Amino acid sequence: VLGYLGTVKDVTERARAERALRRSAAENQALAAEQAALRRVATAVASEAEPQAVFALVAREVGGLLGAEAGAVVRFADAQRGVIEGAWSQTGDASPGVGRVIPLTGESASARVRRSGQPARVHDYAA
Repeated sequence: VLGYLGTVKDVTERARAERALRRSAAENQALAAEQAALRRVATAVASEAEPQAVFALVAREVGGLLGAEAGAVVRFADAQRGVIEGAWSQTGDASPGVGRVIPLTGESASARVRRSGQPARVHDYAA
């Protein structure tokens, strides 16, 4: 080799900025989806839709935002029982559960929420 001419440039900051920009774009997309879901629910409420229809819509919108296969709005009747007020599933077969009384025992999401007052999610009821 008789000679070498080259340039070295540190692109660490640029790579970091690009990652932050991608993360920000994803967060903005999620926020836009949440706002659109909230708008759909607010529109249903403002149009005086039947409560069961609003609860079903809430279950669908929240389930969709969380990537769930199914969701439900449960009213806590007392410490031991809940009543399904609205439901949704990807397969469309959640409606028969509306009005059903469910136990608030064990490790179901509803039981966890009732006990803790915090959000809960069950990834696999079969496990």
